[in-house]
Amino acid sequence: MKNTLKRIALILAKQYTSIGGQAVIEGVMMRSPNAFVVAVRKPDGTIRLRRDQWYGLSKKLNFMK
Repeated sequence: MKNTLKRIALILAKQYTSIGGQAVIEGVMMRSPNAFVVAVRKPDGTIRLRRDQWYGLSKKLNFMK
């Protein structure tokens, strides 16, 4: 029974993962509900990454609570 519940939880977690992305100049931005990362190619050919926490507008302004 315990293994079955673990499998169901893993299946549901995979189905409801919310990740999106879009192109930026010379790179890409990916965002999940809690974080984002931007990867861009610098003029010398190296790739620069920036990762940070993502806070939605409702969390920043507290108007949805």
